[in-house]
Amino acid sequence: MNQSEDIRRHNETVAQRFAKIEAGMDAARTVEAVFETLFEGIAGEFSVPFVWLTLIDDEHTRPLIDAVWSCASLKERLCVLPTEAFSRIVPDASKPALANRDLQPYYRLLPKDQKYFVRSVAVVPFSFHDRIAGAWNNGDSAPERFSPDMETGLLAGLGRSLSRKLTQLMPVEQP
Repeated sequence: MNQSEDIRRHNETVAQRFAKIEAGMDAARTVEAVFETLFEGIAGEFSVPFVWLTLIDDEHTRPLIDAVWSCASLKERLCVLPTEAFSRIVPDASKPALANRDLQPYYRLLPKDQKYFVRSVAVVPFSFHDRIAGAWNNGDSAPERFSPDMETGLLAGLGRSLSRKLTQLMPVEQP
């Protein structure tokens, strides 16, 4: 077997793991179950030690914040930030951001009562009813785990699936 074949097989395996997580999220019936499935899937399939959620604090995201706060297993993994603070940290919310240097700004995304030893991070923005709602975050103590030069297509795809599922589960109430 040659190197390009090894790479192709590795990429297929990684894509299958992402598809497995997406299928679990699609089967979820509540917002809480979607996030639990996502967090457990990322941790289990990829051995990511730190997975948490940052939501933007505004009326648009209030239903999501309330749902997460109602779930004991999720509320400890939640950070809520004002829109301006989130936008400074994640200026391009259209794609995932990976970093393993100059992490100081990303520490604001961490839940305030949790201490994660993070030396690399993958921040995956997602939307809710076509407006940025926050990010699901992945952290590792290994600096080489996430670096800015890595491909983020599968992370972005899972972020879009998350956005669709959340919007589906919580339709906008019409006046």
